[in-house]
Amino acid sequence: MNDDQVAKCPPRRTFNRELRILVHEIGHVLIARLRDAVVTSVSIVADDVSEGRVMGAWPFKAFARGDVDARDIRARLQPLMPGEGVDHTPAANVHLEIVEQVTEFMAGRAAEKLVLRGRPSPALDDFRQARELAQIICRSPKSVERLLKYCEQRAEDLLKPHVDLIFALIPELRDRREMTGAEVDEAIAAILTRFALATEQARRRDLAQRVENAAKFKAG
Repeated sequence: MNDDQVAKCPPRRTFNRELRILVHEIGHVLIARLRDAVVTSVSIVADDVSEGRVMGAWPFKAFARGDVDARDIRARLQPLMPGEGVDHTPAANVHLEIVEQVTEFMAGRAAEKLVLRGRPSPALDDFRQARELAQIICRSPKSVERLLKYCEQRAEDLLKPHVDLIFALIPELRDRREMTGAEVDEAIAAILTRFALATEQARRRDLAQRVENAAKFKAG
């Protein structure tokens, strides 16, 4: 840890805690963008509720604003869900979107588990909102917990191929503290371009080495 990194940490937030928050919020961002969900902003500036947050519009048409709580969605949708013995096909899109959204809520912990040692953050508000949504389609507390575990593992599986991108985004978000959705997309695009360039350069070096080795073999 250098002096610049220490200086960027807010009072009472250690470097390790800051790193965990960064990874956590980046996990949320990447799962959202992997499923083409809208991200309007990401922040690691603490408020009264959390130490970081990702904002975006809810996919449900009745809840277009990003500041609506999951409890409001549950209160609106749960009474409308089909009961036992009723065709659930009309609600299939709601089921799918709830699984997607719960996966996004669990993505912060999943990212921490992938790249950091130690126990993931409690993420109490993530868990609370994920449970609120899960109860729309689950019939028992046990099924709610199983859905949360499934979605957390699903998030981890989706993030695993993108660990390098998580690490590359850490200094971007650490330096800026807050980013708009457009800035996040620009940063991701620039990083992926660098990755592609490095891969191509490595491929060309490997090809040149093979040609050189072949020439030496023929000369010998």
